[in-house]
Amino acid sequence: MRCLSSEKRDGRDVLDMSFVEDGTIYSMKYDASKETVQSLSMIRYGQEITNPSVIKEVAACFQKWARRRGVALILELKANEHIKVPFENLKPQSSTANESMSPGIEVDDAELASIVLKLLQKGESTAGELIENIQSQDISVSHSQAAATVDIVDAFKSPEKSLDFNRCMEILKEAAEVEERPSLKPKDRPPKIEGLLNQPRPRVK
Repeated sequence: MRCLSSEKRDGRDVLDMSFVEDGTIYSMKYDASKETVQSLSMIRYGQEITNPSVIKEVAACFQKWARRRGVALILELKANEHIKVPFENLKPQSSTANESMSPGIEVDDAELASIVLKLLQKGESTAGELIENIQSQDISVSHSQAAATVDIVDAFKSPEKSLDFNRCMEILKEAAEVEERPSLKPKDRPPKIEGLLNQPRPRVK
């Protein structure tokens, strides 16, 4: 997990934290003094998921992360009143292909592909572990690079085992194109067919 910022608000410590697991970016603003959540968000492939039902899922992921690493992170989630900001009213986080989701040194796709391949060969098994390892080296990872890392891990685990440097570069390029061109992203609903609603109804004799 990366603590992106720590600030004082009305004398309270507010932590802005985020991490990536299986292609999903989990973000949380956490009031350390009150041990309560101010806001939660979940972003996949650059799109914020605003369904209120995912609040507990996001919180559970943070708690799971904390337990695995022995971090003293207490989340009060027994009732919705502990969520200080309604999930559906959270401001969407901007995300572009060139915007980094973590602070650090920016690297191009070729260098990132080399790093990912080396880590996979050393035994890193999940995209979350890979990205966390890369970020721990003060290397920034963009949203599209995080999404591509998930696909790279899937290709590495496939029975064909056909992953190489060139394939990694193709996956990174495809993810960047999806990020830059919203038209390539899946549609939420089918397009409306104009003109049919205004047609006159047939007269019944």
